[in-house]
Amino acid sequence: MDGTAMKSAGVFFILTFAFFFIGQAFWTYGIFFDSPLLATRELDQNWSSHAFTLSSILGLIASVKLYKAFD
Repeated sequence: MDGTAMKSAGVFFILTFAFFFIGQAFWTYGIFFDSPLLATRELDQNWSSHAFTLSSILGLIASVKLYKAFD
């Protein structure tokens, strides 16, 4: 088991959860409040969408790094 690979996977998992939290915050704000958080509702939806997309990509990278560390 490689310690540097574990640290690298941990950083990617932290980034994954941070982007997921950002996307969830935009999505939740959009549901509970009628006014957009940024300039327009479309911009809020774009930020939310991109945050969830980055979250899934970073989660995939972290999972592969973690798998390789235990291989």
